[in-house]
Amino acid sequence: MRKSAVLMPLVALLAGVFGYLFRRIEVNTVIDSVTGLAARGAVVTNLLIVVTIAIILIMAVYAVMMFTRYRTERGYAKVFMPTGFVYIAGAYVVGIGWFIAAVLYVFNRSAVGGLTVIDWIFMLLAASSAVSVIVMSRGAYQRRSGTDMTLMSIIPPLFFCFWLIIYYKDNAANPVLLDYGYQILAIAAAALSYYYASGFTFRKVMTGKPIFAFLISIYLCIVVLADHTALSLKIMYAVTALNMLMSSILLIRNLDERYD
Repeated sequence: MRKSAVLMPLVALLAGVFGYLFRRIEVNTVIDSVTGLAARGAVVTNLLIVVTIAIILIMAVYAVMMFTRYRTERGYAKVFMPTGFVYIAGAYVVGIGWFIAAVLYVFNRSAVGGLTVIDWIFMLLAASSAVSVIVMSRGAYQRRSGTDMTLMSIIPPLFFCFWLIIYYKDNAANPVLLDYGYQILAIAAAALSYYYASGFTFRKVMTGKPIFAFLISIYLCIVVLADHTALSLKIMYAVTALNMLMSSILLIRNLDERYD
């Protein structure tokens, strides 16, 4: 179990690095920087699609295998119980990075043309998610449960759902799906990952679904770092990938054998 706990998250991480390189080439050569249009049938585009589909299939098969052999305990603290200080430190890195990204987002938006109500909601949800990550990690380390953990757990999925809505709205008139499609997938995967993680605070028992969502989030959030987006959003993608990496390792490591 210990080797397996690290192996597949690292596979997702390495696949994300290769995907990042392909996406970087695609963004710089396939998508025209002036018109925003993409060339049809580019080799790098097809390679990235093949890698993405392969990773999705591999992680789906792995998640099914883990579901058939192992089960999770009830309760967030039992599922994500840290095994050392490094995970607590990692949670603080994620939280602080997320909070810095929220502040940068406000400065960027105000410099461009002023802040809207949507911008303030986005910033507040992002900052709250930063606090949530730290509180949830400390709570798991201290074996805590209760209403505060439950309330904190629902903030990150709400943030990513809100982000998904406004990002799709901003690109609704964009005819080039290749320009924003991977970010849509990354945000959706992150929302699903935090949704499943939140379910453990409600004492839900899940194995395959969260493993699959976590691993796919790692891959996609690394891939979209190659896109031409604001630094604040890139930081959010990066810390999400890091958080999903730690969460997937802890989840897999804390699984129990099925005794059906």
